[in-house]
Amino acid sequence: MAYTRGRWNMRDMIQAIRAAIEADPRSLYRLAKDAKLPYGTIHRFATNKRTRIDLVTASKICEVIGLELRPV
Repeated sequence: MAYTRGRWNMRDMIQAIRAAIEADPRSLYRLAKDAKLPYGTIHRFATNKRTRIDLVTASKICEVIGLELRPV
């Protein structure tokens, strides 16, 4: 994940979250339940029908899949 001049590269962050969702053995339905999010939110994001998510949603997804977002 890229961190450049005080800014996150959102595209890299979104790709990292999508890759982690894809690598997770749980179904999108189970991930949604575990993250306490609507299934449609995760499904649209994971299938590229939704290009962005807010930080609250990203945080919930990351917590459930064990992904930590931080500068490197």
